[in-house]
Amino acid sequence: MKNFHFAAATAALLLAACHDGPFSEPAPAVPFVPATTTIAEIRHLTGGASTTVTGDLVVSGIVTTSDCRYNFYHTLCVESDGAALEVMAAVDRLHVDYPVGCRVAVLLKGLTVGYYRGVLQVGTKPDVGSFYPTGYLASPAAVAAHLVRADETLSPVQPTRRMIGHLTPDWCGTLVRIDGLSFVPEADSENRWAGVHRFCDNAGNAVYSYVRTGADFADAAIPSERCSLVGILQYEERSGGRYLIKLRDENDCIH
Repeated sequence: MKNFHFAAATAALLLAACHDGPFSEPAPAVPFVPATTTIAEIRHLTGGASTTVTGDLVVSGIVTTSDCRYNFYHTLCVESDGAALEVMAAVDRLHVDYPVGCRVAVLLKGLTVGYYRGVLQVGTKPDVGSFYPTGYLASPAAVAAHLVRADETLSPVQPTRRMIGHLTPDWCGTLVRIDGLSFVPEADSENRWAGVHRFCDNAGNAVYSYVRTGADFADAAIPSERCSLVGILQYEERSGGRYLIKLRDENDCIH
């Protein structure tokens, strides 16, 4: 936060969300515009509650995920300076228009932001009674009105190396790499990627992989060798809390 006046002005642009109706169709696509604030600042100001943005706030960052292998289905993650958000967009082939490594601006006005598994998500107001903090942008026009790609070459995307014992919820949504892991099956584990699986480092600290059953590598076998896991960091508040790594594809297990 740069100063009190900036924080106060930014906070004034946010209004607590009410689950009182569907999201209206956004305006047509707009040109790329510079950021007016940071993803980290939005995380700080929103806390844990779902919030609808009423002011002209814009953040920017690099796309770190792809929906090509369907573990990220109708979403993409955007990261900048160690903070990240996930855009909820119910359109297919996001990786074609917004490939990994491209810079995008996210125009937040009219969108709802909220947290799921520690990840700051951006979308529409959720339906009444929904378990999720946001809904989905439901058309290419809606996505294009709020997610604008810069006209520039793709940037290399490298995960940040982290250690399990040093993980913090502030890093949820960012692309991480954790080395020196071994797959440690639990009683109900199957030797395939689908679901949640435990991996431990030499000290016995655990982190968990997460792969959707709909991912096209969900039925692939989990390697038995020591490995590194790469993916988007999440935090799940169960059994005292645990960190998950959501893989983008099977190549995110390096062995």
